Amino acid sequence: MCSSDLARTLGYRFRGYRFDEHRRPTFLYAVGDAQITEHQEPVTRDGQAVLVRRLSCGDSTPDGLYFRAAAGKITEQADGWYQVNNEWRTRVRSTGKPLLRTQGDRQELLVPASGKNSVIEQEIVW
Repeated sequence: MCSSDLARTLGYRFRGYRFDEHRRPTFLYAVGDAQITEHQEPVTRDGQAVLVRRLSCGDSTPDGLYFRAAAGKITEQADGWYQVNNEWRTRVRSTGKPLLRTQGDRQELLVPASGKNSVIEQEIVW
């Protein structure tokens, strides 16, 4: 079974995309009854190129839904940053506190996505 088949059996559905005025896509997903949008934007912060992902969850997002922001060898750093595989860094802002879960010899950085109209913002720096 390929990963898209597994995602489909778990209730994940890709619902298409739309473009903003700069032709950047906003992706649309459904997870069960939850409607999720994801917009990505390249920005410059403190002289570094940063990819910012914004996920917005609709008002029917069920409790217990998490966004996996990263997977690999993850080290927590100062100011909410996480180093991933000694290759890139990420920081996540949301109403829920991110948590690290160990799966075998690696970790997953999970962010609660539940709650009405919750927003998750992830910064990625290489």
